[in-house]
Amino acid sequence: MPSLRPKMRLSSGTVAIALLAMLAGCGSKPSNEHLLADARQLEARGETKSAIIELKNLIQQAPADAAARLALGRLYLDTGDVLSAEKEMRRAMELGKNRAEVMPWLGKSLLLQGRFDDMLAEIQADDQQPRLMALRGHALLGLNRQDEAAAVFAHILVRHPGQPAALIGQARIALQPPQRDTARALALTERALAQFPDDVDAWRLKGDLLRLKNRNSPALAAYRKALALHPALVQAHVDIASLHIQSGQFDQARAELAIARRVAPNSLMLIYTQALLDFRQGKLTAARDQLQLVLRAAPEHLPSHLLMGVVMRGLGSYPQAEQHLRKFLEANPGQPYASKLLASVLMHSGDSAQALAVIAPMLAQHQDDVEMLSLAGELYMRQRRFDLAAAQFERASTLAPQTTMLRTALAMSQLGLGDTGRAIAQLEAAVDADQTSSRTGVLLVLAQLRQRDYAKALESVRRMEAHQADNPMVHNLKGGVLLMNRDPAAARLSFERALKADPLFLPALDNLTQLDLNDRQPEAARARLEAALKKDPRNLDLMVALANLALTRGQAPVAQAWLERAVQDHPDDVDASLRLAAFYGSGKAAPKALLLLEKLAATHPADGRVLSQLAPLQERGGKRDEALDN
Repeated sequence: MPSLRPKMRLSSGTVAIALLAMLAGCGSKPSNEHLLADARQLEARGETKSAIIELKNLIQQAPADAAARLALGRLYLDTGDVLSAEKEMRRAMELGKNRAEVMPWLGKSLLLQGRFDDMLAEIQADDQQPRLMALRGHALLGLNRQDEAAAVFAHILVRHPGQPAALIGQARIALQPPQRDTARALALTERALAQFPDDVDAWRLKGDLLRLKNRNSPALAAYRKALALHPALVQAHVDIASLHIQSGQFDQARAELAIARRVAPNSLMLIYTQALLDFRQGKLTAARDQLQLVLRAAPEHLPSHLLMGVVMRGLGSYPQAEQHLRKFLEANPGQPYASKLLASVLMHSGDSAQALAVIAPMLAQHQDDVEMLSLAGELYMRQRRFDLAAAQFERASTLAPQTTMLRTALAMSQLGLGDTGRAIAQLEAAVDADQTSSRTGVLLVLAQLRQRDYAKALESVRRMEAHQADNPMVHNLKGGVLLMNRDPAAARLSFERALKADPLFLPALDNLTQLDLNDRQPEAARARLEAALKKDPRNLDLMVALANLALTRGQAPVAQAWLERAVQDHPDDVDASLRLAAFYGSGKAAPKALLLLEKLAATHPADGRVLSQLAPLQERGGKRDEALDN
């Protein structure tokens, strides 16, 4: 069968030329322009990671290509790798790229790092480019210089009406205290979008503003629009993840961050948002570790300082929390949320005076802030300024009348003023509002006992018992009230019921021990305490209780054995060692006490309890210089 293919007749010369052309093609490299064009196509399709690889290949081939450096820097900016972005943009300028072309992107990189002073140094006040002037305005706003920022944005809009960066700047100013005008901010953003519907920053700000108004569906649509306009923008994925975190949709947030991480694992905002997700899920250590990464790279990133302050407070690391919150407040003086956090941290550190100094100047302007009023009330209470505490709690409870905690706090301040009658009225109202609040119920009973109204106290504790039948503290309290009502038999039954709820509830064990001693049945007390210790052989409180019982019975060797066992089982417990040292020092074993306390002083050199117990023993032992030092 004849072939259907046409016959081709090529000369040997033609074949040689074709082969040479093919070989030449195999060995040639794509041109710089071709690689740059490929990278731009990949970026337009949202294939950011591939675009970055293409540009890195181009720079490896042509290290002095300024256009490639700028393009790579812009992509790094899109992915949130602001440090790499700054490096590439500065290199582009060194290689001759026009400053006016590079500075808008370099300036944005500095803004994202929180380096506002550096930003102002880079862009002078007489620079007439509207984009650069707008960046300068945003840097001023970052430094809380609102009036100067407002003047810059107004100047831009006179010369360039509708300039989106200036309108966005005015929107951000509208959100600042004391205005906090979300409606005006949204109107300015809509105005920017009406004239520049493809402005990605305006769409992102619109999403943020809608989030503030809890309009999550249109906020999500705004973020999706930004992503559609600029698929390479990893920050839009981070915005969406933040929205999901705010809504408590943690799985969706995690999925969105995973998308961003595939493109830009080094994005500082991605790492920050992961820390926020970890924090919201109660993973405080993980959140701290993520924030450390951000602050190591961008030490001026203020949102990370604020979140780190919250995280370290949650971890109980109050000095570190104070450090980060003060850093944030240096740039945002008087910011209410951060100020309340700092005051709370200082209060937990035991410095109520400093805590009050933080929020007292703000109280006049925040008379509707229940949280701030409550915090101020608690701080005044700690300083025993009960009249001022009562005023703050009264204002707070007026704003939130159903809050049991506020009524309770108000009652405590009234007790401090000696106004027991009003205090009891507040506590009764609080108990009526929340029958399950054991703290409020206890305070009510104690206030009634203070007035020697034992019948009322018994009535109150019985009401508590009806709602908290499994709470050992309630049964123990009832036993105490029954003792004051001169009914020891019924009191014993209540203490025993407390132990049924919690066999290791020490207050009930102590009360039963005292009843046994009153009834001259010390062996029953010892047997009960030792039976409890068998359930928890390393329970320090029970060992101390057994030692105290032995001392009450005049059994010093038995007491010594229990105290020594306590120290042996809990060598790092300062209180246990101090008890044993006091026991040694009260008898004929002063050298033992001295040796034990000197060891303690070596490991706890700033503990006043150790030093005050050690100094008299050193003086008795002839070590007068050491005693004087201590």
